[in-house]
Amino acid sequence: MTSDASDASGEMDGLMLYEVNPYDNEGVSVYNYGDSPVDLRDYLISDNSDLGSREGYISFTESITVEPDSFVVIATSSGEPNSFVNRDGVEVYYTGTHGIVKSTNFALNNDGDDVYLFKDDTIVDAFCYGKVLIEDPDLWASDVSFDDKNDTIFQRHGTYDTDSEEDWFYYVHGQTQEGFNPDLKFDATVTPFLFPDSGGIPVYDAVESATESLYINVYILSNKNICGLIYEKLTENPELDVDILIEGTPVDGDEAVADCAPTLLALVDAGADVRMIGMGDSARYIQDHAKYAIIDMNTVVVTSENWTTANLNGSIDYNVYSGNDGNRGWGAVIESQEYADYMYGIFQNDFSMSYGDVTLLKDEFPNAKVSIPWYDGHGDADFDSYQAQITPILSNDNSFDFTEYFIDYAKERLYAEQQSLNGTYQEMGPESPLGMMASKANEGVDCRLIFGTGVDNYNTVEKNINGKSLIMAGVLTTPYVHNKGIVSDDVAIVSSVNWTPSSFFNNREVAVAIYSQDIADYFAQAFMNDFNQCYDYDGFKVDISEIKSSYESGETATFTVTVSPEGEYEYLWDFGDGKDPVPTKIPRIAYEMIASGDGESRVLTVTVTNADGDHITVTKTYFVGTESTVDPPEPEEPTVPDNPGETVDQDDGLGDIGQLISDNLYILIPLIVIILGAIAAVGRSGKKRSSKKRK
Repeated sequence: MTSDASDASGEMDGLMLYEVNPYDNEGVSVYNYGDSPVDLRDYLISDNSDLGSREGYISFTESITVEPDSFVVIATSSGEPNSFVNRDGVEVYYTGTHGIVKSTNFALNNDGDDVYLFKDDTIVDAFCYGKVLIEDPDLWASDVSFDDKNDTIFQRHGTYDTDSEEDWFYYVHGQTQEGFNPDLKFDATVTPFLFPDSGGIPVYDAVESATESLYINVYILSNKNICGLIYEKLTENPELDVDILIEGTPVDGDEAVADCAPTLLALVDAGADVRMIGMGDSARYIQDHAKYAIIDMNTVVVTSENWTTANLNGSIDYNVYSGNDGNRGWGAVIESQEYADYMYGIFQNDFSMSYGDVTLLKDEFPNAKVSIPWYDGHGDADFDSYQAQITPILSNDNSFDFTEYFIDYAKERLYAEQQSLNGTYQEMGPESPLGMMASKANEGVDCRLIFGTGVDNYNTVEKNINGKSLIMAGVLTTPYVHNKGIVSDDVAIVSSVNWTPSSFFNNREVAVAIYSQDIADYFAQAFMNDFNQCYDYDGFKVDISEIKSSYESGETATFTVTVSPEGEYEYLWDFGDGKDPVPTKIPRIAYEMIASGDGESRVLTVTVTNADGDHITVTKTYFVGTESTVDPPEPEEPTVPDNPGETVDQDDGLGDIGQLISDNLYILIPLIVIILGAIAAVGRSGKKRSSKKRK
């Protein structure tokens, strides 16, 4: 029996494949992205799209319920128990139990295979890895499969299904599994500050306050003065518990760690436990890119910046746009015992040597010459504190979901200052934070973006963002933008998370969302100061403002672009159907959808040209399918002409029936007068009869 494929990209809903494990205890997990419980009796898992083939399947003869926003693991009991089946709080069902039937020929090959989730006879999700590629574009839109990696679970991320390898990443045992929970909030006293303005003085003050414990996880710790302060505190108070975790293989290379080693080894001699993460072949994260410290189990410092010489120079910078006294970044000192307890659990997990990727610094540099750091003091300054609620955010646990959540949260303002914009995310698709911002800009939200010279081809990227969306974007050259901050209405996010897939899904990153109008205003003002230094776009802006994600064959669609400032423009519409583009003088057009086969993805391309001959081209993808592959379209306003390619003028709100009445008023008015007269006569006669009855 061969199924009729119905898998389609889009927002994830209902039951979908979540994990695939081809190694010991092989199997899959399924996640319920819907709002209602799902019974697995309606589903079947196979390693072939043709259920009548010789390939195998897993079926369910008894009820197993998957609750909303949760997943269950279906595994075999073959091989040594591993992280696929040994996870706290994860429900595992083994084949041969609970009515789970596995055919003898179901097997996931280590070097590559394809996996399908069926509901009845219809494929609702599919995945391929290694040497096997699903060639049906309705099931797998990419021309490459997900790259296999030995002894690693493949796990889905995000909430938007692109039917490609971009939806998946490697899950590694020892990574935390903090779910997306915007209701998790801690009361706190928060002190916001800026780099390089503050010189890192709040960091010094927090470290200086430590009397019992100091736990630091910083990507790069090269500032000898802050190390000198820690060394001084250890010598003055040998009971002070100091643990430090740094990235062992930073992007800057092993030399960056080797340069820091002599100073950090002096801290080890003074009683600190200094470790390196990311070592060996079983690293849990591509990079431990976090920057935070926990002081006395009641205060947490979170920053976007590394603890380097420039960033923690200890002096107030009164003119940050004139020199090179450190990066542009944000920070916060957060006083909250609950938050400190939460982050200590994260720290202890990452600091553990039980996963094979953490080693002692002294073991990696046994022959390094110790260099005792000297503390030379730091400046004094007052920083305002505010009462707030805070929500912890982590990569690779939930940072992407929270980014999506807080972008959608914005109703008035949405400001982002970002060091990195990965090439994939520059395309402003639905899975890109930039694309999410563009959607909010279309809704009338004030959306602004600052990035720096660290972005490849930053001038071109700046022009594209400004021209192809309603986002206002600028490139700040001084100070260097290392920030990853967001302001969304009354929420400010201090973060180490870059807008790259690796930062969201493969790194250890730490961020904190701060619910406070005062703190959001503080960072918004800092953002606007930077923005006024760098925003200089004077061209026109184009955005495709009216388009749906899918259409039914035979449906007449309306496409609209929004152009600012208003003026005279020419438009060239390419519907992605292989036909010649259609030119118009107005920014709307009607188009009749004709599907090919069961349907296909197409790209709408619109080129807008101004009076000077400058042009901007924008694109968006949409799907054209048959009635069985596309949900019934919602009624659209205004009503669209029937002729494909015909341009659409703004109507007067009458619609088809109203227009019919308007065109025939010279006939209808006399008829209406006669009808109204007859109604009045009948009414008078009725009143006389009823009055007689009342007598």
